[in-house]
Amino acid sequence: MDIRVIMSISISTEDFRRAEETAVRDSLKIVDAMPNGIIRQCRTKFQTAVVEKRDGQVRLYFVDAGRSSKAPKKSGYMSRMDIERPFELVALYTRAMLLSLLWKPDPAKICVLGFGGGRLAMYLHYWYRALELDCVEIDADVIDISAEYFAMRPSERIKIILQDAREYIETVADSCHYDCIYIDCFTGAGHQPDVLSTLEFYLACIDRLNDGGVVAVNILKSDPLFSRKAATFVEAFPTVRYFRHSDANILFGMKGDDLTDEQLAATAEQLESIFGLSLPLTSLKDELLSNTVTRRLFRSSVRRILNDDLVTSYISGAKDS
Repeated sequence: MDIRVIMSISISTEDFRRAEETAVRDSLKIVDAMPNGIIRQCRTKFQTAVVEKRDGQVRLYFVDAGRSSKAPKKSGYMSRMDIERPFELVALYTRAMLLSLLWKPDPAKICVLGFGGGRLAMYLHYWYRALELDCVEIDADVIDISAEYFAMRPSERIKIILQDAREYIETVADSCHYDCIYIDCFTGAGHQPDVLSTLEFYLACIDRLNDGGVVAVNILKSDPLFSRKAATFVEAFPTVRYFRHSDANILFGMKGDDLTDEQLAATAEQLESIFGLSLPLTSLKDELLSNTVTRRLFRSSVRRILNDDLVTSYISGAKDS
């Protein structure tokens, strides 16, 4: 049986992690002293951003005013942080997206599209000593919120780029390639932007991957175009897997061949021995559907695939089909 053995991973030192913990907790003291409730609300260029403190957590969500005749739409939480344990990932979907590490257990460079509170970036920077992170966020106010309320700031290994995600992927230097690309972008109502769900966009992401690289996309089941977006993702990638759970739906697309379930399980066990319970990859891995099953679930057809011409003319509020 062909089981991969991870010989070495560039894990950060205990001294580095202790220093990070001290710096982040010091930064969060002001937030910790704030009363429960909404601690910031601001109208950004794209939506209303709301930060609340409750039950020992700081949380970010968006509100989309929508049409004047309709009540405002509130998104799910974009970011959540446990103030006492800032280096643990509270949201299931963030932990699930890191199943990408089963294919790339020692990534050198990762791109995060949709920064929010910076939870994925903080966790990965904390554990991987040499990892470079390019984090792209379209909303300048969200970047400010990530620094003030989530203790997330750029560093030598974390670049925070104020730019549209699609524009970034299509204009970044040809020499720039990633081991993993995380797509975690949402509108004020909590749906993935349609322009980040087309065949052309996913093909552009593949061009930015190293061989064997992985794209992970977070798509809410409540999205009116969920099935079509999933079918389009499946159409774009030669190999796909699907993390299906009542609280998270993550699609993984690989640039290259898939690994066997035995290989993924072996890697999960080895990584979990490093990350511990903060990232229970062995149990998360059990929710991954195979390439065959994923393709069967989201059978594609010309009518179902989203392309740039279609989403440009798409009328907001159309039903999935």
